[in-house]
Amino acid sequence: MIILMNCMHEIPDYLKNIHKHQEASDSIAREALKQVSKDIKVPYAKTVKLFTNGDYEITLKFWKLVNAIDDKYTGVEYCSCCRKFDLSIE
Repeated sequence: MIILMNCMHEIPDYLKNIHKHQEASDSIAREALKQVSKDIKVPYAKTVKLFTNGDYEITLKFWKLVNAIDDKYTGVEYCSCCRKFDLSIE
């Protein structure tokens, strides 16, 4: 599942730990998308755009790679303002 989020320009104190988690999970998501980009021979920026628009094949490849790293993640959100991914654990 991909959820597009609105941007919070200032992060309240109670959300700072969540923001730190977001930075870590953003790195995991981006590494997975870079690998998908290489695998399908599509430029990275286009791969990200296709992924955030819900492309089925890219999404399957993304989750296969993310689950190989850590299978605790169940969802992903993307903030178009901050341009960051946040992998969620449920």
